[in-house]
Amino acid sequence: MVKVFRLIQISDLHFSKRETQLDDEGKFLDRFKEPASINILRKARFRIRPVLSKYPTNMLIFQGDVEEKGYKPGMRKGCDYLANLWNYLGLNIDDIIVNIGNHDVCRFENQKFDYIKECWKSLGYNLFLDGLKMKKFEINSMVLFSLNSCHGCGEVKNYSKEIRELFDEKITDYKNEDIKIPPNLEDPIFNFLDIPIIDTKEIDELQNQSERFDLLLVQAHHNILPQIEPRTFGPEIVTGGYFRRCLLGLNRPVIYLHGHIHNFLSEILIDPENPDGILIIIGTPDFPRGFNLIEIYFTEDEKPIACKIRNFTLNEGYFDYKETQSYSLCLIPHAKRRKLINKIGRKIIDYFLNSESYLRFKKIIDGCGLSDCEISKIVEEINKLDLLEFIEILNKEEQYDSWIIKWREQYD
Repeated sequence: MVKVFRLIQISDLHFSKRETQLDDEGKFLDRFKEPASINILRKARFRIRPVLSKYPTNMLIFQGDVEEKGYKPGMRKGCDYLANLWNYLGLNIDDIIVNIGNHDVCRFENQKFDYIKECWKSLGYNLFLDGLKMKKFEINSMVLFSLNSCHGCGEVKNYSKEIRELFDEKITDYKNEDIKIPPNLEDPIFNFLDIPIIDTKEIDELQNQSERFDLLLVQAHHNILPQIEPRTFGPEIVTGGYFRRCLLGLNRPVIYLHGHIHNFLSEILIDPENPDGILIIIGTPDFPRGFNLIEIYFTEDEKPIACKIRNFTLNEGYFDYKETQSYSLCLIPHAKRRKLINKIGRKIIDYFLNSESYLRFKKIIDGCGLSDCEISKIVEEINKLDLLEFIEILNKEEQYDSWIIKWREQYD
């Protein structure tokens, strides 16, 4: 029987941008920067619940950027909002992973991650900052590795002498003005304070710890392929290339989850030198505008065979979350997929090869001589053939006896 593991992927709340704005003393105002935003936040908690009712979830990952620009009031209120949301959804605190984002860095009080860590700790969540965090599951063939990709964010030391001098000059100017709130972060100089860096020691440890698992989930705030318009120079691209090469070199399926880009995006990388490997990179938009629901499918002996990505978007009027797109990706190399098929599956494949490209469920049963088999076993094998991309069930949401099934031509 095929097993399913589901997780919710959300990121980039940017609370103070969505809820309100600050006065000159850093206090929240009653007027709104985006007038509808507070209503969106309130409505989102009710709109997401039906999705979880339809698709019972094993885990939720929040991938950072609670706050917009490192303001302490926004960090506190943003963490409170998310914790209340997860409590309302009935999620177990042990099944929630919280990560750090570049906007969660407290850049101007020499605290860096200290305040956001304190906020999460007060709510019972352990925000990891250093070292590789590993989470195992009841499905023993899968593991989750969490990484902090924000080591370089807010770190002036990572820049050239010219950039450091320019930054010091700007900070001095702001201090001389004796202002009561953090400097104007719209100043172009602060765009340089966003270098994503993953500690190479953590990458090495990930490689060493991954050997006994068939599927790796890896999550961090930043994307590992360069952005369309990189906001920094050098390290963003170099770090991404090194990390990407290491993940592909594991020669097994890896699903990398990230936020940061505020958009739905899935990228698939394959390395001919590692034929059993596939790297699937999945980005999620800013919350509450949207989120991903990811389903991972396993065989009875817990071999990963496919993942399905469902994109949910808060529709116009904020009435509910709509599944705007979904797609499946097989995790098994073409040459090894037939080994996962049983006798029923082989009969169905042979029948398709000698019959039509489109068949109804009942015609498959009759044509394959499967009338004496249990319907549940036939349905199970057809579902597996769909996940392995031999066939496509065109109306999968309907009852199985109404299914119209299409043969995929690449297997002719």
